[in-house]
Amino acid sequence: MPRKKSKIPKTRKHKKSWVWRLVRWAFFTAFCFAALVAAVITWYAKELPEIQGFDIANKKPSIIFLTKDHREIATQGHVYGETVTADKVPSYLIKALISTEDRRFFEHGGVDVQGLFRASFKNLLSGHVVQGGSTLTQQLVKNILLTHERSFSRKIKELILAVWLEKHFTKKQILSIYLNRVYLGGGTFGVDAAAQLYFGKPIGGLELAECAIIAGLLKAPNRYAQKHDQLKARGIVVLHNMLETKSITPKQYKNGKKTIEQMVFNNKRMPSYRYFTDWISTELENLVDTSQDLIVTTTLDANLQTIATESITQTIHQYEKSHKIAQAAFTAMSLDGAVRAMVGGTHYFSMQYNLATQARRQAGSAFKPIVYLTALEKGYPLDYVLDDTPYKRGAWTANNFGWESKGTVTLQEALTYSINTATIRLAEKVGIDPIIKMAKRLGFSHKPPRNLSIALGTAETSLIELVRAYAMIANQGIRIQPYGILEIRTPDGKILYKRPAFVIDEFIDTAIMQTMIHLLEDVVQEGTGKLAQIPGKIIAGKTGTTQRFRDAWFIGFTDFIAAGVWMGNPNETPMTRVAGGNIPATLWKNIMARYLGA
Repeated sequence: MPRKKSKIPKTRKHKKSWVWRLVRWAFFTAFCFAALVAAVITWYAKELPEIQGFDIANKKPSIIFLTKDHREIATQGHVYGETVTADKVPSYLIKALISTEDRRFFEHGGVDVQGLFRASFKNLLSGHVVQGGSTLTQQLVKNILLTHERSFSRKIKELILAVWLEKHFTKKQILSIYLNRVYLGGGTFGVDAAAQLYFGKPIGGLELAECAIIAGLLKAPNRYAQKHDQLKARGIVVLHNMLETKSITPKQYKNGKKTIEQMVFNNKRMPSYRYFTDWISTELENLVDTSQDLIVTTTLDANLQTIATESITQTIHQYEKSHKIAQAAFTAMSLDGAVRAMVGGTHYFSMQYNLATQARRQAGSAFKPIVYLTALEKGYPLDYVLDDTPYKRGAWTANNFGWESKGTVTLQEALTYSINTATIRLAEKVGIDPIIKMAKRLGFSHKPPRNLSIALGTAETSLIELVRAYAMIANQGIRIQPYGILEIRTPDGKILYKRPAFVIDEFIDTAIMQTMIHLLEDVVQEGTGKLAQIPGKIIAGKTGTTQRFRDAWFIGFTDFIAAGVWMGNPNETPMTRVAGGNIPATLWKNIMARYLGA
C-alpha cells in the first residue's frame, strides 16, 4: 500500500506562513529605508560644501588695537591663538570637554545614535529641549563647514559630513581641529586664544578650574563672555560632569569649585575702549585694505582712559537718582588732534551709540567763546562796554542765569560770568554771518541757526567737535583734525600706514588767540568754571548749560591737552539743576587732576 503523506497541522502551517510574511515585510522595509537613506544622502551630497583643507577654517581678519605705548586694548574680527594639538593641552581640558559635550566620543563613528535616542527621550519627557544629541564631530562640522540655521537640510548635511570626517581623520586629529577652531566668546577662536583672553596665560598653563571654565564657555560663549557669574556657575557644572565620569576625584571637585568661586578673570580687553575702537574703525577702512590681519597702534593713553572711565562711572552712580543723570561722555585730545581718551557712555554693552562722537546736542554757553573770538578778530577791546539788562526783541526775550544785572559790563566780564544778555548784544553788533563763519573755521560741521539765539548756544554739535574747537584755541589758531591712528602694520611687521608729520596751518592771528586763552583762564579763575580749578595748574575753559538742564558741558584745556565732559539723558529729558559749572566741571577737574598728578 502506498504510504500516506503526513499532513502538517494547520496551526503550524499558519505559523510558518505568518513568520515568513513578517520576515519578507522586514526585509522590504529595511530595503526601502536603506534606499531612502541612500537617496537622501545622494541628494544632499550634491550640496555639500568644499571639504578640501578642512583643518584650515575660514576666518575673518583680526585687527588688534594697541595704545600709543603698544599695550593691547581690543580686537575686532576673529582672534586666534597658537595652534595646539590634543596631546599638548592639559589633560583636564580634554576630560572636561568629553565629560560635558560628548561622553561617547571615542566610541561612536561621528554620529552617536545611542546619544540621539537618549537626548530625544529626555527632551520628550521634559516637554522642551534639555539635552542635545550632537557629537563633537557634528559640532565641528556645523561650526566650520555649515551654518547654524535650524533646518532638516542642514542636519542631514551635518550627519553626512560627520561620518565622512571620522573616516578621514583620527579621533586625536578631530579633537585638535576642534580645540583650535571652536568659538569661545569675545571674538576668540580656539582654546589658546580663550586662555589668553580670560586668564592672561597660554593654554598650557591652565589648571583644573580654568579648564572647566573654558569647556563651560561652549554652551553660550557670547553670554558667558559678558556675564562672569553665569560663567562660574557653568564651570562648576562642568566639574560635576567630570566627577560623574570619574575624570576627577571628589577632593579635586571640591577644590576646583572653591577656586572657581574665587576666580577673577583677566580684563585686558575692557569694554571702555570699544567706543574709541569703533570710532577709528571707519578711519581704518579709509587708510588700508582691512581684509587682512592688522595691528593698529592708536593715539589712546590707557592711563587717562582708565581714569576717565572710573570717574564717570563713580559720578553717575553718585548723582543718577538725585539729579536724574543717566549718561556722561568724555573726550580728550592733544593740541595736534590726537585723541587720548574717549568715553562714549557709561556702559558699552547696553548702548553702543557713542555720545562723544555721534550725539548732536545744543552747546549752550560752551558756544559763547566763538562769539567773543569773532568780536576780538573784528577789533573789539576787552574793556568794550555791553548792556547786561534783560533783552527783548519782538516776542523774543532773554534773561541771565544766576547773574544780577549791573547795567553795564565789559566784554571780558560778559564772558567770564557767561552773561546771556550781554552776549546777545555783542552778537547783534558783530553780526550773525561772521559768527557762523568762525564756527565753521573752528570745525563745526553743522551750520548754526541764523538768528540771535546762536549767542546762547542753540547750535547743535558733538562733544568731539567742541573739544576740537577748544584745542584749536589752545593751539593759538592752528587748524587740527581729530585722529586716532598712528601706525598700521601686518603681524609680520610690514608697515602699511604711518601718520604723517603735523603740518602747521594757522587760520587766525596768534595774538587774538592768546587773548582768547586769557579770557578762558579768567572763566576758571573767577567765573562760572571755578569748580574746574586744579591747584598748581593753569586751566582755561568754559561751562555750558541748555534750556531746562537738558545738557551740561565743561570744556577745558591746559598748555598741551584739551578735554570735555558732557552730561545728560539720551532721550533729552531734563536733569535736576545740573549746570555745566557744577557736576560736569567737578568731574572734569577730578579726571584731569588725577591725570596731571595734581
